[in-house]
Amino acid sequence: MNPDNPDTFINIGAIITAFITFLITAAVVYFVFIAPMKAINVRLSAKKTPVKADPTEVVLLVEIRDLLKAGNVEAAATASALTSNGSPEG
Repeated sequence: MNPDNPDTFINIGAIITAFITFLITAAVVYFVFIAPMKAINVRLSAKKTPVKADPTEVVLLVEIRDLLKAGNVEAAATASALTSNGSPEG
């Protein structure tokens, strides 16, 4: 590392400048592209949680039939209202 001989001279300042530029560029890319995409993926994956399926119409009709056989007319009327419009009456 003789500054008088240009073949053996290594410019340390240029290497340090390139390294600092690289770190700044990497930080900008990370905080502008990578971090927001991670946040978006977390939000989207939270929305994809499985939801318990509602009972089918056949299952509800079987329950109504069983309630009517048991003599529970009020519960059967409520269940009937649920199958007809999807929400309880009243």
